[in-house]
Amino acid sequence: MQRQALIIALCLLITTSLSAQTTQTTVVGDNVLTYNYTPIDQTLLSDNQTSTGFGRRFIDYINNGLYDSNQNRYSLIIGPAYSVDTGWRIGLRGSMDYMLSKRALPARLGINASVSITGCYDVEIHGYNAIKNSCHKLRYGGRVYSMPTRLYGLDFSTSSTSSASFYTRREYLAWLGYEYRVSLYLTLGIKADYRHVKAVNLDAVSAERLQNQGLTYSGAGVGIMLRYDSSRYEDYQTRGIIFDVEASARPAFAGNLNKTIYNISACFDAFQPLWRGATLAFDLYATHNASSNPWLLYAELGNDNRMRGYYPGRYNGNNLITMQLELRQHIWEGLSIAAWGGGGTVFNHLNQLELKSILPTYGVGVRWGTNRTNSVRFDVAFGRHGHTFILGMSEAF
Repeated sequence: MQRQALIIALCLLITTSLSAQTTQTTVVGDNVLTYNYTPIDQTLLSDNQTSTGFGRRFIDYINNGLYDSNQNRYSLIIGPAYSVDTGWRIGLRGSMDYMLSKRALPARLGINASVSITGCYDVEIHGYNAIKNSCHKLRYGGRVYSMPTRLYGLDFSTSSTSSASFYTRREYLAWLGYEYRVSLYLTLGIKADYRHVKAVNLDAVSAERLQNQGLTYSGAGVGIMLRYDSSRYEDYQTRGIIFDVEASARPAFAGNLNKTIYNISACFDAFQPLWRGATLAFDLYATHNASSNPWLLYAELGNDNRMRGYYPGRYNGNNLITMQLELRQHIWEGLSIAAWGGGGTVFNHLNQLELKSILPTYGVGVRWGTNRTNSVRFDVAFGRHGHTFILGMSEAF
């Protein structure tokens, strides 16, 4: 009797389950698939499972952006930023991943902008459109930049000991490039650009220091690049390497110098996961300019990403080498901490490269983000002449 009751109950359970199922069909390629599924009773879910608070929705927006009906993705973040050099500023970082039609190839448009209470502004746009297939990309960009700047000198020894003078640096840049992805990790490209840089609003000391130097540069250039990128970000850790090499020339006929100048730069980044949530990140960067380069195109030591803790342009020269090692540790959700140390120097000639001219940089920071590029960070950075605070909207490298 018990066995019969058990069989009847089992049959009723199966019948009830099948009656709750819904039959659907879908087309995959040339095949028609028929399948059953059982809808979940939403009333069985608790309020905590079906609702999300503002904090979670905000984090999801930071992580993923918004999507429209055509699956175009939009992301826009506006927030404060700060450094001792520029003071407080409002920063904007936005991107749009879109397709012009359902059959079109993917494209992206991005914007980074900031304006400070000290009169500094920086607006940059950049983007790409895939052509033919995803192996071919047409890239473009432009930048408008102005910053009241301190000038200490045009060589290492003078910059170490002199007091600051002042001028305003303004720069306008537009560029267009083509990239071809040779393999999964390797990309080759060519680029052309036009650059206009000038120094204005010089005080008396700056005018004296720059009396034999040109105050304006305008010219076009062409270049080639190679990029190898095997880096991958997963579970708050990064693994792989990035290697960039770029060489460019600015012909005499395309500028106001009446001479041809060139630049070669290289960057090597390596990321090694350690224990759970920890990544050891290494960055090595070097650039070399022609000896006839104008001072307006000198390499500058110090910014929010490399040689943090130094005023941008206090040390400048035709050649620059920097290196940094950073330990990143994930704590919870998007929260992580970082500590780094490194060094770098600038020089005009190889015989000026000395051990005593290497400048130290080190510091600690806090981040909130989801990957290497989308993060809000606060750094306290130290250098030879003091320290600085950096509140930024992206990872250092």
